[in-house]
Amino acid sequence: MDGSTGAVREILMEAHEVANVVRHGDGNASKTLIKSAPRFWSQDPRDYVDISPGPSPDSALLVIPAGYLENYTRAGLRFWGRADRVDGAVEDPPF
Repeated sequence: MDGSTGAVREILMEAHEVANVVRHGDGNASKTLIKSAPRFWSQDPRDYVDISPGPSPDSALLVIPAGYLENYTRAGLRFWGRADRVDGAVEDPPF
């Protein structure tokens, strides 16, 4: 199976990094994601409401736009659609 077609591999790897930061907070995953995807660390105060003002860990400032979540879901569905050996497996989700 070619997981790299349509950037599925890269998108799934980024989704995995995001999930690790969400699960574990600051640490190696956070440092890696800051380097590979600095666009997710927004400093615009209009992007979120800080209910606990003051110094925050880097992971608390992570902002993932909805479009990226859709891309992660689509890549996951494409991956499993390509891995599925049953006739009629969906390789391209309808969204």
